[in-house]
Amino acid sequence: MVSNFAQHVLGKQHHDEQEVVEIMSHDKQSKEIQKKVKGSSGNAILRNKGDNMHNVKVLHKKSGELLLSRRLNEDETSFAKEDYGPCPSCFEWLRITIIARHQQNCPASAVMRLLSRLLLHLRTLARPATGIFLEDFLVPAHFADVAEAALLTCSPDERDPENLKTPSHALKLGSDLKRLASMTLVSAIKSGDEGRRRRAKDFLKLMEIEWSTKLERVLLQERKHRKKVPLPLPADIEKFATHLKDEARRADLDDHSFSNYKKVVLIAEASLIAYNRRRPGEVQALSLSDYKARRSGEDEVCPEVVGKLTQFEHYLLKTQDVIMIRGKHGKFVPLLVSADIKPLLDFVTSANVRQDAGISSSNPYVFANSGAGVIRGGHAVASVAHEAELVSPERIRATNCRRFMATMIQGLDVSPQQQKWIIDHLGHTLVRCA
Repeated sequence: MVSNFAQHVLGKQHHDEQEVVEIMSHDKQSKEIQKKVKGSSGNAILRNKGDNMHNVKVLHKKSGELLLSRRLNEDETSFAKEDYGPCPSCFEWLRITIIARHQQNCPASAVMRLLSRLLLHLRTLARPATGIFLEDFLVPAHFADVAEAALLTCSPDERDPENLKTPSHALKLGSDLKRLASMTLVSAIKSGDEGRRRRAKDFLKLMEIEWSTKLERVLLQERKHRKKVPLPLPADIEKFATHLKDEARRADLDDHSFSNYKKVVLIAEASLIAYNRRRPGEVQALSLSDYKARRSGEDEVCPEVVGKLTQFEHYLLKTQDVIMIRGKHGKFVPLLVSADIKPLLDFVTSANVRQDAGISSSNPYVFANSGAGVIRGGHAVASVAHEAELVSPERIRATNCRRFMATMIQGLDVSPQQQKWIIDHLGHTLVRCA
């Protein structure tokens, strides 16, 4: 328990966690920090999330104190834990009977504003016989109206209705509508209203089939198509690679403090991502058991082939290890570990180092953070890139470097087999167009 939550969460203890990093990118007096951290009378979303995590642990252990949004009255000496639960939007723990009323003024106002705009558009498109509230539209008969209203909420261009100014709204509305329809389904089951239950279930089925396979996909593709991300500068890529090697060589492997441990993690993680052109999520999920099961390159080549290799190829096999990690769609892909990164990985996986740095022995990840999770790969690449004094450090991102590699390969005279090797290493599937 802390007396000043904002000071605690924005301090050093949580500075590397994703939500805190995002919040710290805003001005300290911004509405984002006011809503998520400071709030009013304890209604900060991050505080509520922390309370919710605590309460879930209490219920699981069947011992401890539940943290509620308000204190009990003087005449209340006890309460039933079944009567309380978290708001689905802001995670504040309230009496279940008032959650519906609470959501009218919930801190998660962006969700409410978006749904309100949807409802206004719906009321111009149709008038259900059952009423004009949002639940009245969440039925199969009005699914087409809901989809059309969602497109209107995305602010179509007056000159070109196919051009949506905010296509991401449809993606957000999809999740919100599924959650609301699920709440309606639960309510109908509990009340025994068979007609309402059937309508809610059928609407959810339509959402699953129509929304996800048509509307979301089209809008997501449009958003990706419209998003222009310049490729990294070749000089920056070269300088970034040199900086990584220099930092790896200068790393202090005698200092077991958490600050130095984290610095080494950032260098090693960014190096693996850059060297292998891997997705950050694949590398950051590297487990201690997978690392210990790594194999040297020579172990993977049969003796007949080894005898025909050049001196340089022999050197590469001797100096690099191979770790098989899970890539996209469950496909296993190789992660190559170069000689300059091996000492860093041995350092961050050392039991003594991790203990001295305060890393939990139960954390199974190579790039473990001070809690139960990981130091994210994307954060590692961005942090090191900004320290390398590049011309455009914001372009040095894992996805952008993969795009750069794919672009350069198209200009090279590579055979189909070489092309397949590259595609397999990146974890892609080769598709040939007629």
